[in-house]
Amino acid sequence: MKILIVDSFYTKESFAEEVFSFLSETDGIWEFELGEREDIEEPPPDTGVHSWSSIFERLANYRQANKIPEETFILFLTREANWQNWFGMFDIDGRPQGFVQTSFWNELVSSESLYPILYEVIAIPLHWRMFKDAEGLEGNVHMNPIGCINDFCQDKKDIILKLQTGNICSTCYQKMMDVGMTEQEFDHIDELLDRIRQQFRIFNINRNKRRPAPLSLRNSQFYIGENKLKLSPIQRALYLFFLQTDHRPRTDELRDYEKEIRESYGRFYSGGDLAEMNDIAGRIARNEDNLATQSVSRINSAISRLVISELAEHYKIVTDNEGRKSITAILENQ
Repeated sequence: MKILIVDSFYTKESFAEEVFSFLSETDGIWEFELGEREDIEEPPPDTGVHSWSSIFERLANYRQANKIPEETFILFLTREANWQNWFGMFDIDGRPQGFVQTSFWNELVSSESLYPILYEVIAIPLHWRMFKDAEGLEGNVHMNPIGCINDFCQDKKDIILKLQTGNICSTCYQKMMDVGMTEQEFDHIDELLDRIRQQFRIFNINRNKRRPAPLSLRNSQFYIGENKLKLSPIQRALYLFFLQTDHRPRTDELRDYEKEIRESYGRFYSGGDLAEMNDIAGRIARNEDNLATQSVSRINSAISRLVISELAEHYKIVTDNEGRKSITAILENQ
């Protein structure tokens, strides 16, 4: 099924391009396309609340004016409120078209409004496939929410449950199979809903709001917040070197910084043999037996085990496209 995503005439803040970009990242049998913004030559006054019939008529006019094939589902993203105050709706006369309201989401959800809009962009064509017309809706929606895409959500705040579960219950799944939905469609829809769920769920929202904990060096050990970063003396020496240098060296340039690496290693070397200490520091600088390369990899792995993925890059030794290495974090206590 082809689904054309279009900003309505009354939508001042465009969502269509961002919605299309998100959905097109997932390959599948549903084909999403980006349409030109609705253009009305002589627009009537914007009353703020529009009837379903007027929106569906505009959709029909858009199809005709832009020569959109009859089998393509056209989906308006509309700022204007609708007379039933629904999140969105497909054409109750069965034509492959519908709308999703893009405004007022901030009254219901604490996340970016993009994610509930994305959810409805999936739900409306799916409902059209399942119900086709107004009669098909009767008896086929869940009046009491169960976390299914077919929850009616008479209390609009109940949509949060649907967004967090991203689910289609077994009963609705079978009903969709009965009307000809294919397994390939379900697989595509499932992947899209899961991506939206992952972005929306409260846990992820809170994770994304976290700020990096301070990085410190205490008693010859690195700490991220109050958690010890478990590194060997060689790894600690190399990590300290990258934290202190401003030069962003490549691995093959470390030999130019042997003195600095030796000084760093001296802070963690526990033996009493100066010659041995200098020899190990030289091997790190020359990357003998990939010692520096492996150490960087193990440092970054240790950070990944200690810090959530959303923050790990802040502490890692990151290599850019030119092979230059650096660390964003700043050592607060040396």
